[in-house]
Amino acid sequence: MPTTKATFNAGLTIKETFTANEFPAASANSPVTSSGFNETIELHASSTPPVTKAAIFKPTLVAAALTIDLTSLPQSGGGTFSASGLKLVAILFNNPGNNPVTIAPGGSNPYAINGGEDKVIQPKGSWLEYFGAGLSDVDGTHKELDLTGTGTDQFECEMLFG
Repeated sequence: MPTTKATFNAGLTIKETFTANEFPAASANSPVTSSGFNETIELHASSTPPVTKAAIFKPTLVAAALTIDLTSLPQSGGGTFSASGLKLVAILFNNPGNNPVTIAPGGSNPYAINGGEDKVIQPKGSWLEYFGAGLSDVDGTHKELDLTGTGTDQFECEMLFG
């Protein structure tokens, strides 16, 4: 079993250039940089919450739909693993395609990751979220995410569990 360690980075670095009239404290045409709200969290088996498993994969829609079963996820290096008994701690979905993609709790065994609401990822968009220990454990009746989009769109997905 692999050892899982991850660094969660969320933030923006913004540079704005002002004239002396707009921002007298700044030198004329000198950029002001802001990254004060950026967040970096180290996650591993001893962190709070702990992270012990990762799923990194590129799911592809079949006939514009796909169900992701959190009890049967691809494991790096081959094979699958079950996140049963674990919480989803963080997620990254990239949508490199030209069509929006909707992520929703699964129809028969829903796992609610967005307050039970659907999440739409716009074309060329991303969804990055750190849930901490706030979500429920994956189990036999809370284990599925439904993805819908167009045709055979493909995504990039990273999930951390602990």
